[in-house]
Amino acid sequence: MSKVGTGRLRGGGSGKGGDDHPHPPPRRSPTFITALSDAYLVPRDDLYAIFWRTAGRDLCRVEPDVAEEALRGDGEVVRLGSWSGSIHGCHDEWTLWWSRGLSWAATSDVADGDQTLRLIERWRAEAARAEARGQRWDPLPP
Repeated sequence: MSKVGTGRLRGGGSGKGGDDHPHPPPRRSPTFITALSDAYLVPRDDLYAIFWRTAGRDLCRVEPDVAEEALRGDGEVVRLGSWSGSIHGCHDEWTLWWSRGLSWAATSDVADGDQTLRLIERWRAEAARAEARGQRWDPLPP
């Protein structure tokens, strides 16, 4: 079962990383999800944020009730917010999710929490198969 947080989002990352260079507009992309193993749900004043160490900044702000729901970790998936930017060269309006203590980024065509949960389960299964072969699972966006 999935649960989608309904908190309002304030602020959020633009995906520009502090530069003044234009970025291409988001494109419709094939369904894709990836784990952000170095992204953390952290308190910020009266809110929370998803801080992505790779980017060195917050990706989006998260209302406290949504963050606390995610951190309770009832095995469900919780929608935290969205972020416009690039992951491995794929620019999109990424939806940020939380499941089982880990942040996830899904392309904008991922419809809901149920689809996200199925994608996460498939991702974990592929990662386990790769690990069993002694390989690392780190798929690139299409």
